[in-house]
Order: sequence, then structure tokens, then C-alpha cells
Amino acid sequence: MTMNQPIKKLSKSRYMKGMFCPKSLWLQTHMPQTASGPAVSQRMSEQGHHVGYYAQRQFATGILIKDSETPMPDAIEKTRNALIEHRYPLFEAVITTDDKIVLPDILIPNDDDSWNLIEVKSSTKLKPEHLDDIAYQFYVLTQAGIKLDECYLWVINSDCVWPDEQSLFKRINVTREILAKQANIETNSQHLLDYVELKDEPNHARGTYCKKGPCEFLDYCWDGEVGMTIYEIPNISDSKLLLLQQAGIAYISEITNFSEFTALQQQFFEMYNTNGRHIDGAAIADKLAALTYPLYFFDFEAELPAIPLVDGMKPYQKLPFQYSCHILHQDGKLDHQEFLHQDKSDPRRKIAEALINDLGSTGHIIVYNEVFEKGVLQNLSLLFPDLKAALDLIIDRLWDLMEIFKTDYKDFKFGGSYSIKNILPVLVPKLTYDSLEIQKGDQAQLVWQQLINSEDSQEQKLLEAALLAYCKLDTLAMVEIYRRLLERFFQGCIQ
Repeated sequence: MTMNQPIKKLSKSRYMKGMFCPKSLWLQTHMPQTASGPAVSQRMSEQGHHVGYYAQRQFATGILIKDSETPMPDAIEKTRNALIEHRYPLFEAVITTDDKIVLPDILIPNDDDSWNLIEVKSSTKLKPEHLDDIAYQFYVLTQAGIKLDECYLWVINSDCVWPDEQSLFKRINVTREILAKQANIETNSQHLLDYVELKDEPNHARGTYCKKGPCEFLDYCWDGEVGMTIYEIPNISDSKLLLLQQAGIAYISEITNFSEFTALQQQFFEMYNTNGRHIDGAAIADKLAALTYPLYFFDFEAELPAIPLVDGMKPYQKLPFQYSCHILHQDGKLDHQEFLHQDKSDPRRKIAEALINDLGSTGHIIVYNEVFEKGVLQNLSLLFPDLKAALDLIIDRLWDLMEIFKTDYKDFKFGGSYSIKNILPVLVPKLTYDSLEIQKGDQAQLVWQQLINSEDSQEQKLLEAALLAYCKLDTLAMVEIYRRLLERFFQGCIQ
């Protein structure tokens, strides 16, 4: 292909993308039309901006340089003047060299002519990639002639009790680690700058990292696959993948020696090679027989905000705002109950009272991944002592449908996973999320935030309908999977 536009400066995000996968950086530069999804979810992006806002609030004074309304040339000039004045903390300053650009979260002026660099993250702990992120910023800032003294990483303090903003962040001095990484920054950045200058699309090896991104070029790079690749082997190590790649093996069907794989992986290969399954029908039948009707198929939707929405909560503490419950009776009759909180008030009391009413006093409550639902219910039980007895009885009635797929029912078509999103298309292909506005939990969280902040009644109705449809399908999916198991392994459970 022929390049017909200048190469963009190497920003921090582009540097990090290139270090993760240089081909994704090349595609972003030359073939952006091949992207099929966002690199970072809107939910994660908005949360990052929200956390950054509260970091800026930690300072009595400060200058916001670059916001969504400020043209880049104006932000560069504003940064230059603020650096010369050297008086106030700078938020989102724009620092450039000939081929690089960074927008550090916060720069703090010291008493001499130096600055301290602060990078703000919405995670609760330091991660290796955070150091690479800050190291690149440090390099560009110093190349631009800015004297830096210390570097800090601010992460969310999970022990903070809202609204105590002063304890919201843990401040980690990472200066020593950042200095130790400087030797490799020039080599890495020059390699990436050379890489994006390539005229022809590079042939870059794919790997498990492709699906850890998330990467917006995943569909493009993996288009045309006609079989399961080695990257879909459950729990395969990077070292084992490298050996397979060096042997020229790309597909599971090309593997001939299985002896050095784990027992789990060998079981997966056996199912794959026989187009088969590993099913313990007797164990499944015994577990189904132990269930007591009516059966309540139950699912929460909960917000896990970095910045708590309710006083007294901690960062990332689960805040339930919705549930769906399908009730299956012994005679096969199916009822449905649901709850959706629709304003900014604390939803927990209302949702606790509603589910106590809807879940009755007898019959198993079937969930998918009991740890999540149980955690939400336990928090509600601790919060409302007068409801504790009723909520504890509900907890005692929980039954995890996922356990069957963890231990008794495995199919190579599940791709080594027991996520309900992997199992549903195999067992109940007629039931799909494809036509819904919401298809994942993080999308539901984002839509709920839009709902409670909207002042447009028409928009509110559309958002409400989308949330209810998504959560309802989650529990209907459990019902249909359960019915499928009954048909195969326990005929006669329903009269």
C-alpha cells in the first residue's frame, strides 16, 4: 500500500499499544477502517475521566490545559506559558517533541525549577504496564527540556469510605523504577516509529495476547480462520505457545504429540479430536434431582464504580440496581419478576425489600456464578439488620448452575470456558443476545448511569426497556439451559 498521510506523533497511548502489539499500531495508523470495535470500552474511558477529575480536586489550585473543547495548538501554547510561569499544578498539559507527544495527568511545580509527575489510574494496585506508561512520559518530558524530580502513581484506595475524598488515592513513589526503565525507551520508541513507517502491512505473529487487549483489530487479524488455533488451548503458557509457533504449528489439528500438555489440556484435545464432549450424566441427574420447586432463576445487575455513588460505600463495592427473576413451577408454568432502580438515590433498601418479596420462602434460587450474587446479598444483609434473617435464608437457598459446566459437562465448542455466553449458543442456539441494545454487563452499567442522569423522558423509556430486556434474557437463558439439561439427563422432573 502507499501511505498518503503524515505519520502521527507517538503518543503515550500509541506507544503502549505498540508495545502490546506493533501490528495494531500499524493498522491504527494506516488501516483504521479495519477496526471493528473500540480498543477501550466507553465504560472504562468514562470511569478513567471521572477518577482523573477527583485527582485534580486534591489540589486547591491548578490549571486544566487540554479539555475536549480546547484545540491542540491552543493547548500547546497554554502549556508553554504555564511551564514558564511555574506556579500552579498543571492538568493534562501537552508536551511535544518532533515525533512524540504526551499529556501527563498532573505536573506539580517544586520550589526549584523542577516538576513532579503524577499518573492517575482507576485500578487499586500498581501493574507492570503502569510503569511503562510513566516511563515513556518521563522520557518525552525530559526530551522536551522539562526537569523532573519525582514520579508518582496514584491508584484507588479500596479502604476509602465515601465521601472522604482525601483518602481516595494511594500515592506510590515510583521514581526509582522509572529511572531504571529509561535506558530502553529510546530503543523501543524508535522501533515503533520505524514500524509504522513500513509501507506494506507487516506479518506479525498472533497470540493469546490478541484476546487480552481488548484489541479493535481482533476480527481483522483473525478473519478467515477455518479451525481452532493453538491460542484457544485452555490455560496454555506463553513458553508452550512459543514452542508450537517455532515448530510452525498454528492449529490444534496440527498437534501430534500431546504428552507434554496438562491433564486439562489433554482432555480438551480429546474432545476436540473426537468432536466430542465430556459428560457425567449421572452426576448431572443427581444434582438436578436435589432441586426443590419452585425454582427461581435469579440475576443481579450491579454497578462497581471507582468513585462510590452512595455515602458509606467503598470504591468498587457492588451497588445492585436491577434484577430479573424467572420462576419455574413444578407443572412447567413460568412467571417473571423484575426490579430496576431509576434515580440517583441509594437503591439498596428498595432492591432488598423487593427481592425478599419476589423470591418467596421455599425453593432453590438458581444463579450463574454464585460468588457474585452471594456477595451482593451478604452486603445487603450486613447493611440492613432488620432484613438480615430473610436475606440469610435467601443466601442459603442459592444453587449455582455454573458448577455443572465446571465439573460435569464439558464440550470443545465451549472453547475451554464455562461462561454462560459460551454455553448458551451451543445448548440453546435459538436464544441470542444479538438483537439487544445491551449485550454485556459493563454496557448495562453504562446504560444505567445514562438512565439515572437523563432528564429526557423519551430517552429514559428507551434506556429502561434496554436494561429490562438484557437482564430478563440473562435469567431466561438459565431457564432454557436448565430445561435442556432436564431433557437430556433427567426426564420427568417437570410434570
